[in-house]
Amino acid sequence: MTKTESQFREWAKKEYPKAVIKKIPDFKQVGCSGAVGLPDYVIFHKGKTIWFEVKSGFGDTLNLKTHLTDWQRIVFSQVFQTGVEVNIYCFTKTKGRHIISYRDLLIYGKIKFK
Repeated sequence: MTKTESQFREWAKKEYPKAVIKKIPDFKQVGCSGAVGLPDYVIFHKGKTIWFEVKSGFGDTLNLKTHLTDWQRIVFSQVFQTGVEVNIYCFTKTKGRHIISYRDLLIYGKIKFK
């Protein structure tokens, strides 16, 4: 788990007390394609399922085409089309932490943080 993901987990535990927070293993961790494209975390809280992708290491703009993999764009779009929201928890180099929805990134193509 990266430092960024550790910080995300600390935030999530405060934001969603008593929730079940699970890391979704990706291809780098398990070496198979079963979870490719899924968001990094799923949170089960008060009867809701909440998905989060954690992104870091970029300036003040998150770009749909360069900051998400092809598989993430495919799977996030499929999830979005079923009415489920994917949240993106962003650690920018210059503008701090932000949470955006994949829907907004899909609509605008990029998000510039202020």
